This record gives sequence, C-alpha cells and structure tokens, in this order.
Amino acid sequence: MRLEELKQRIETVRWFSSLGTFPPREGFVPIRDLQAWADAVPGLTEEAAGEDPIADEMDWLPSSQSQEDPVHGNSLAQLAKKLGVEDRLKKARVEFFKAALDSLGKQMTPSPLFVVGPHDFSEAAKGAALFAVRMSVTEILAGKEGFWCSLISLYEEGFWPCGTLSSGQVVVL
Repeated sequence: MRLEELKQRIETVRWFSSLGTFPPREGFVPIRDLQAWADAVPGLTEEAAGEDPIADEMDWLPSSQSQEDPVHGNSLAQLAKKLGVEDRLKKARVEFFKAALDSLGKQMTPSPLFVVGPHDFSEAAKGAALFAVRMSVTEILAGKEGFWCSLISLYEEGFWPCGTLSSGQVVVL
C-alpha cells in the first residue's frame, strides 16, 4: 500500500458501521458486543460480568497516541531513522492523523454497542482508529507493511479491531 492509497481509504471509510457482525475468519475472534467488560455495571450478575475468557485474556489495542506500539515497539521508528525518512514520517503522521480525525468526524456511525451501562467505548474506538492510522503510515514509510495496515481493511469494513489474544488473534467487534 502507498500513502496515497491509505489516504483515499481513510477518507471513504464508514467507521464502525458494522459493529457486532464480524464473521469468523482465521486469525480473528469476533465478538458481538462489549458486555463482558460491564463488570462495574450495577445490576449485572457475576456470571454476566466477568467470566468471559476473551475479556479475561484480551489485551486492548492502544487508543492513545502516547502508547507504545505493542507489535513493533520502537523498531519501526528506528528503521525510519536509518532509512532517512524520519522527518517525512513525522510530517506524514500529522497529516494522516488530521485526515483520519476529519473522516471520523464526518463518517463515524454512532453505535449503541459502544455503550455498556455507564461505560462508553466510543472515544477508545476513535483513539484506536487514530493509532492504527498512525502506525500504518509508519509501516508504509519503513517498508514493513503488516499488522497495522491489515487493520485498516477491518476499519474499512466497519469493524473495530479492539484487542489481541496471547495466541496472536485479533479480537474484532
């Protein structure tokens, strides 16, 4: 994928429009809702609120730009520096962050699936999408397209890749 293609994809994506309908695929674990994370919701029984093996095992994908890449660590930034594209990477990250933020503002589909009791996961979903875009730019400029670029396709389909399991599978709402 080239940066131009990524930009087109970001501008046309229908963010979160298909939540809860992800079909089973190899390497991915679909979830239908976020109910397993409702442990602080009054009125739910313990059986409904904390015995989901996916919720117990899943590590959330980053949803803040200050978090470290759990896939590559700092290796892509180091590679970008070695390749002499560090300045280009910094500029592209800002440009694509703004494009994705604009697209989210225009194209994000509100969903009741983001809300579990008093918890609203919509900001976490937005932050995760922005993180994935930022890391996709990094993969492209470092010449190491992989995990993050593949998640852009899931966002395009309207899903939220929200976490990973120790098996390496991606959990998708």
